[in-house]
Amino acid sequence: MLKYDTFFAVSALGSEELTASELEALGAENIEIEKSGVRFDAPAGGIDAGRELLYKANLWLRTGLRILTPIKTFSALHPPMLYDQIRRIPWEDVLSPQMTLAVDVTIVPSRTVPSKITHSQFAAQKIKDAIVDRMREELGSRSNVDPKDPDVQVHAYFKDGKCTVSLDSSGASLHERGYRTRLVEAPLKETLAATIVGLTGWNGDVPFYDPMCGSGTLVIEALGIAMNLPAGRTRKKFGFQRWKDFSRPIWEKVLNDAGQKKQALKSPVFGSDLNPRVVELAKMHAQQAGLTAKAEFAVGDFFTRPAPAPKGVLVMNPPYGERLGSTEHSGGEILNSFYASIGDRLKKEYKGWTAYIFTGNPEAAKHVGLKPARRIPLFNGPIDCRLLKFDLY
Repeated sequence: MLKYDTFFAVSALGSEELTASELEALGAENIEIEKSGVRFDAPAGGIDAGRELLYKANLWLRTGLRILTPIKTFSALHPPMLYDQIRRIPWEDVLSPQMTLAVDVTIVPSRTVPSKITHSQFAAQKIKDAIVDRMREELGSRSNVDPKDPDVQVHAYFKDGKCTVSLDSSGASLHERGYRTRLVEAPLKETLAATIVGLTGWNGDVPFYDPMCGSGTLVIEALGIAMNLPAGRTRKKFGFQRWKDFSRPIWEKVLNDAGQKKQALKSPVFGSDLNPRVVELAKMHAQQAGLTAKAEFAVGDFFTRPAPAPKGVLVMNPPYGERLGSTEHSGGEILNSFYASIGDRLKKEYKGWTAYIFTGNPEAAKHVGLKPARRIPLFNGPIDCRLLKFDLY
């Protein structure tokens, strides 16, 4: 049933172009950027070439959240139509009674196409019923539902009276790299950290520094980029590894090829934080990412610690109120004064550097006292943020 010819990479708002660039480097063709995702095709070479690209995309993508493999698109204006179309799909090709499944649904409301399918949980139940009824008919028994850790995750996307049914090849979101086992308050997702580093254009030629590193995510993702390491190298499993037609030889080839692409680190990558506890946590995460000898973490105050190099790229994610859920820091004099101090320190200590501040508080950001060379819109979860670039001459 799976043709492995076309795929869809889900990505966060603002990261789509980076995701497209990553896919192009992996050999994807006919790339089309959409809102919150990228559609792409496999190169010529049949099903095995498609499998290889799918496996590579899951292993390598830094900014993508998951890779969907579309099965069928059809009209679905009411529940009986949905049930009938889902039941026509040969689910016995991808599911056995011993395997578990789960169904998740996304519905985009439409004002132009009337549809009686408006509730995601009801649609998911209807799809599940059609799948298991088809299995009983063809195989005599059915799969059980496991919403937390299924062997096969089915995704249905409803828009303008159409439904696209896909299999989720990633399993857990691709931001779950596997190296971060303990979290500090309000951490950046690994995919967002990789997007931030990617948008700076930093490639390892000059030093990189995060002076408010928290649990080390920006530093670890920067090292992965500089050393050309696959983003998913520390994950234990991907969804496609549990599919009936999973090809272990192709997967081993993808892993072997990845191991030969590692590059030497050209410039140092630094991280520091005022809190000794989170610095130890960052070191632990670097160890779990296999980067203990590469990441240079230290306890230190950004406002008193000297710049670690004469020039480089500085990236920071300072507190911005909503992120911390603190009314004390949600604006006003305390946060504004904090951002003003950041600007003063950049002007005094970091001449010759390029600085990036990622923030969800535009009012506080005005108090940095420097004119941004760029303002890049991004989202940290539901929070509308900006990545601000400052050239420090």
